Amino acid sequence: MLIEWPRQSEEPTKYFLSSLPEDATLQQLVYWAKIRWWIEQGYQHLKDELGLDHFEGRSWRGWHHHVTLTLMALAFLALERLRQKKPTGWTLPRARREIQRMLHELLGFCPACRRPLLVDDT
Repeated sequence: MLIEWPRQSEEPTKYFLSSLPEDATLQQLVYWAKIRWWIEQGYQHLKDELGLDHFEGRSWRGWHHHVTLTLMALAFLALERLRQKKPTGWTLPRARREIQRMLHELLGFCPACRRPLLVDDT
């Protein structure tokens, strides 16, 4: 068990249970306890800005495609933010649509399941 007790507090503020090995260092315990916040922020970012929670289909394949494109768009935007210091005007939904379009043009099939993508002749 790891307990967070800031010096200015009268009592502990957080408690963490760990399943790390007994020889884990205090630094490792703190790292794994605190990384949870980053994971939760990333998940919230995926839901709020990219629409991870907007999928309403019923098939595994459809859900898998949705999640794959969502994560690819997130990775693309993260790299763009690192590459450029000023905002580019790209949003997560825009990046997702662009990635989907590029995959369609370049591959002609879904890279996750190898199923041919339908071509719109209009």
